[in-house]
Amino acid sequence: MQLTIRDNLDGVDGAALKQFYVDADFDNGRTPEQYAVSFGNSVVRLAYEGETLVGVARAIWDGVKCAAIFDVAVLPKHRRQGVGRRLMRSLVDAMPNAFIILTTSRGREPFYANFGFEPTPDRFPALVRNDDL
Repeated sequence: MQLTIRDNLDGVDGAALKQFYVDADFDNGRTPEQYAVSFGNSVVRLAYEGETLVGVARAIWDGVKCAAIFDVAVLPKHRRQGVGRRLMRSLVDAMPNAFIILTTSRGREPFYANFGFEPTPDRFPALVRNDDL
């Protein structure tokens, strides 16, 4: 597979992002407008096979030390081919020396361990404020 990683949203709008997440079985109910805003305010990595968007990842970064990674997804037929690995490597490398937090689904921890992430329940217990309060 010929894969290209891009660090910008050129030619990709909120509707395209929404459709990507639907196709990736990773849609969380955001509107196209919400995708456009969240990605517009993020460090982004988009994976393409030719001109087809096959993977996406984004991070919020203060530009100095603290970051959080969100919304890492790959289309089902492109999974287990190194797309997610390339996205994550590019994203993490874009934030040198950053303290990075991410959340993931149970069972995905080994994938993120490849990039130095580890569970830290005793050191940094996670506190979450749900958005449906």
